[in-house]
Amino acid sequence: MPRAVPVPPNWMNQSIALFHGTLDTHANAILSKGVNTALGRRHTDFGQGFYTTTVEQQARSWAWQLSLKHTEMPRLWFVSMWIGMIWRS
Repeated sequence: MPRAVPVPPNWMNQSIALFHGTLDTHANAILSKGVNTALGRRHTDFGQGFYTTTVEQQARSWAWQLSLKHTEMPRLWFVSMWIGMIWRS
């Protein structure tokens, strides 16, 4: 008999902190034109898109790794969102 998978509890917090690690050039483009998911790399873990994390150090590490490859300044984005904004389509 298959074992039941537990259902995670509903999100109880009203907001969530998200981080995005990028390069200075990309950060300036995001500020002037907004997020364009079509500009993301195609063959990534979850497909093309705009990746964020709840782990600040992970975003910092990603930005630092990109800066070493492209010799640009790393940039860290911090976004605090009301959770209802995430679930709207």
